[in-house]
Amino acid sequence: MKFDIFKPLVIHEQGKQTIQEDSIFPAKGEGTIHDRLFIVCDGHGGDGGGNMASAAVATSLSDYFFQNTCPDEPMEEDGLKMAFVETYNTLNKECESDASVAMAMLYFHRHGCLAAHIGNSRIYHIRPKHRSLMYRSLDNVKRMVPKDNVMAEPVKAFITDVSFGDYFVLMTNGAASKFPDQKVVDIICANGSDEEKLTKLKEGIGICDENHSLYLIHVSGVMNEAFDDNLIDNEQRLMAAYLASKKDKSPQQDDNQPYKRQPVADDESTASVAQSSILDKPEENPKKKKELPIVWITAIALILGAAALLFWGQGKTKHNSPEQTEVKPKENTPKEKDTLNVMKGAKDKPLELTSEEKAKLEEEKKKAEEKKKAEEEKKKAEEEKKKQEESNNDASTKEPSGDINNTPVAPESATPTPQPAKPVVESEPTNPTPASNNPGGMRPVIPEE
Repeated sequence: MKFDIFKPLVIHEQGKQTIQEDSIFPAKGEGTIHDRLFIVCDGHGGDGGGNMASAAVATSLSDYFFQNTCPDEPMEEDGLKMAFVETYNTLNKECESDASVAMAMLYFHRHGCLAAHIGNSRIYHIRPKHRSLMYRSLDNVKRMVPKDNVMAEPVKAFITDVSFGDYFVLMTNGAASKFPDQKVVDIICANGSDEEKLTKLKEGIGICDENHSLYLIHVSGVMNEAFDDNLIDNEQRLMAAYLASKKDKSPQQDDNQPYKRQPVADDESTASVAQSSILDKPEENPKKKKELPIVWITAIALILGAAALLFWGQGKTKHNSPEQTEVKPKENTPKEKDTLNVMKGAKDKPLELTSEEKAKLEEEKKKAEEKKKAEEEKKKAEEEKKKQEESNNDASTKEPSGDINNTPVAPESATPTPQPAKPVVESEPTNPTPASNNPGGMRPVIPEE
């Protein structure tokens, strides 16, 4: 469990007294968000004895914590007892016997919060989101007195139920005497900043004759850890003791005067709480008391489960042996049967088509035939055209080319026409025309014989 806090706020005023006999730690103006130990001390005694006594307690107690604990580490029961023994030794050395001190302290650590007080200095734990008073220390008569044969033991509250937004308030008697519990709760639970709440607390104290000191600590974050469920917490028991004592307190008693609750015979539960000493060691978390039965129940359940699995495995092996195993054919579901029948029928029967499907199929078939016929005709026309071109080429190579003057030659007919015999005309031979007299370069015509 780890804590974060906002900047702590403080009231440390002298009132109408000539001497400030209250002491606080950290000193006024020195508190930061990194501080985890807070102490307020209310000193009493003439000739400055109360001032020295309260300063000795605050200094000795804080020094012991810093010298014997690491940051955020818890203070064990024996360590806390030794801290107060050392504080008493310092008090006996430095102060006179007519002085006395009441004190309240709060220490944040990994196992929760340690709240301890002696005398009528007060501690509040308030949860604004539920508008509830979680803890209020029970005032007592005993104070820390130098050279006293009996050492006053602190009332220790071990608090683990801490949430984001919770407030802790430490007060000396000069401030606590001005506030009933409900007024403190109303101020802390009201809307507003911490500074505004501190201002309202100052206004509530008003003009005070006594020294008065107060520390206001606001929790800004809590991080829980795995082992937090087993931590010790006695906050509820101490709160029940306070409420029981307040219930039986006579109306004539002042809120800040010590009182003792008388047990009620017909209310055994309340009487037992009131009779139990608040100085006893804190009781353990109820979850820890239930831990042992839960462990045993879990172990038995695991053993029975393992035995059941072993028995079931043996039985399954026996029934699945080759000699006794009977493989039963798997029965098909109605849907599977229909599918198989359709598949089987498809092999034996032709596929039946509707009239629309038949018409569509015929149309597609007809189109395919027309297309095929058109392709054949086109192919045939191309072949004929090719043959015609080949025949024309052959004819042009066999026929004479005609006369020199490019006289067109009649095409060869299929049947040759008989030509009449031409008469032979005798003429004198003529010389060919010279090339110079034949500008066209044409050969002379030689008559046929």
